[in-house]
Amino acid sequence: MGALSAGAFQIDITPAADAHLPMSGYGDRTQGHEGIHDALYVRDLVVDDGFQRAAVVACETISIPDLLWEIVSERISQKERIPAENLLLTSVHTHGAPVLETADGGKKALTAYGGSVRDATVEAVRQAAAHLRPARIGFGAGRANLNINRRARMADGGYWLGYNPDGPSDKTVGIVRVEDLSAHPIAVLINYSVHGTIMGSHNLQITGDLPGATSRFVESRLGDGAVALWTSGDQNPIHRAQGSDFEPVAALGIILGEEADRVARAVRTSEYAHIRSAQKVFSCPGQQVIPGPLRVRPTNSKPPTPCRFASRCL
Repeated sequence: MGALSAGAFQIDITPAADAHLPMSGYGDRTQGHEGIHDALYVRDLVVDDGFQRAAVVACETISIPDLLWEIVSERISQKERIPAENLLLTSVHTHGAPVLETADGGKKALTAYGGSVRDATVEAVRQAAAHLRPARIGFGAGRANLNINRRARMADGGYWLGYNPDGPSDKTVGIVRVEDLSAHPIAVLINYSVHGTIMGSHNLQITGDLPGATSRFVESRLGDGAVALWTSGDQNPIHRAQGSDFEPVAALGIILGEEADRVARAVRTSEYAHIRSAQKVFSCPGQQVIPGPLRVRPTNSKPPTPCRFASRCL
């Protein structure tokens, strides 16, 4: 266990307002984006315990394609002495961001926008590593009732996307606070299980949705240039906006942000840390679907199809 140092940085990855890029997240939304409601960012935290270095990166995108991970992890490993197993590269899962990946001659490739996210991610880690300073770290947890299980019970006994108040739902707001030796915040890592889908498929404006609103609120409260990163989970928000009204995004962002800020301020920190990491790829069954009145309907008539996931822990 050694003395900790840390640095954080963020880079604006908002596309041009008139670029009309295809948006991610909904199969029936084929139009390009129509304006910017709020900016998108790559936020990252780099920590060093004197023996090895690690980074957590949160991109305000819907996902991290495998190709993006492969390129970014290789570049960061080469340039910043952060091996792939010490890099947690994640998305906040906003449905208000552009598509990152396309098919070029049957082969997956990053879009031009995906390329800009790739470069911004590598640069953000470089900048954070360049600003490492002695630091302390600590963990705390709170609670917020802003999410709900998204596996609704259907009339035929099956399950599909929706709202299930009786299903399991983790309300924990997990917080990691990193501060300098004068107790000024460097970064706050927020973990809460909810998707950035308050605005729904009708929205054509670029937005970080609830994750973006929460991060901006926490950063405004902490001040001193602190960076508020977000990591997500597979739950629905309790409310979905109608039309182009972003007020629910702001309201829920304040509620969650206030809880995150409250917990972060109460965290007890230590300047000694030991970085350990592990990486595992695993598969789990996926539900088979058939055409139906809800576009797709679940069926148990076929064996489940394995879905491949990568789990990286620091």
